[in-house]
Amino acid sequence: MLDQKYQTFIALTGNKEAQELNNLALCMKLLSTTKVIDRSCAERLEKYQLSESRLLVLTLLQKKGTLSPLEIAEFCGVSKGSMTQQLNALFKDQLIEKESVPEDRRKYAVSLTAKGEMVIAEALKEHTAWIEAIASPLTDEEKSQLNLLLDKITHNVIHNF
Repeated sequence: MLDQKYQTFIALTGNKEAQELNNLALCMKLLSTTKVIDRSCAERLEKYQLSESRLLVLTLLQKKGTLSPLEIAEFCGVSKGSMTQQLNALFKDQLIEKESVPEDRRKYAVSLTAKGEMVIAEALKEHTAWIEAIASPLTDEEKSQLNLLLDKITHNVIHNF
């Protein structure tokens, strides 16, 4: 199913050749599918008052233990400033705690609270099962083919644009 905005865009570019329209529609369908997955993910995590990035932070702390904000930011591939915002929200929700670092009082380490442990245990289990279920209707051959196709599209975007 194509988002209305993509249907409109394709209709407005209707003077293209059939192959070009097919390529356009296929890319728009991929974008629509991604949007549906993102929306569903956000809805599922909302009941825990989490986003994907906050889920990742809690998962990191669950699996790796106490970390510095810089370490968390590096694992997540974001800036320290961006991570500080995430950590402040998690702290406000009492899912993490901040501990002073004795060697440098300006620094702190982050760990899960008991509430954070409970939330991540439940949220991660449900989220992982949901993600695994998304591709479950596909056969092993279809999954392999989809993986190759997505790699091919990604390679094209990275190396040709």
